Amino acid sequence: MRPRTISLRLLTILAAGFLIAPTGAQAAAPAITSFSPSSGTIGTSVTIAGTGFTGTTSVGFAGAVADFKVMGNKKIVVTAPNNVATGKITVKSAKGTGTSKTNFTATPGADLSPSSGAPLATVTVSGAGFKPSTAVDIYFDLTEQALAITSARGTISMQIQVPASAQPGAHWVSL
Repeated sequence: MRPRTISLRLLTILAAGFLIAPTGAQAAAPAITSFSPSSGTIGTSVTIAGTGFTGTTSVGFAGAVADFKVMGNKKIVVTAPNNVATGKITVKSAKGTGTSKTNFTATPGADLSPSSGAPLATVTVSGAGFKPSTAVDIYFDLTEQALAITSARGTISMQIQVPASAQPGAHWVSL
């Protein structure tokens, strides 16, 4: 006796008003058309214009990951991070990566964390926008606290201690 052949057919039932995209079809990856301003330092707010921004998972400046807020499918507002460097801006989502055609230019600047504290407190000084492998002096008021060498990306991150003699009030930390 010959074995019987059974034919199976896949039947897909769709609910009214739904459309199933063909296998492999995907929405477009993010695309950056412009950003403004074109330069800045740590903490600069940058507005990115383009398409496909819904579902963005990360935004970067030359690879440095930044805090961002998606304002809609065509607009993102991002803050230049403490390790911002000159280079392309990228927007990533599950659909792909969009890269700017032009560079964001990082300008010299610094940030302190925390921005206040008692004498002998440890403060992290983050700097960006400097030339790569350059010596940078860090001062508390007029007293040199440290000498830092910038990274290949032109950034620094160094801890200093608030002098024991520091009096209450505003003080300058400068590079």
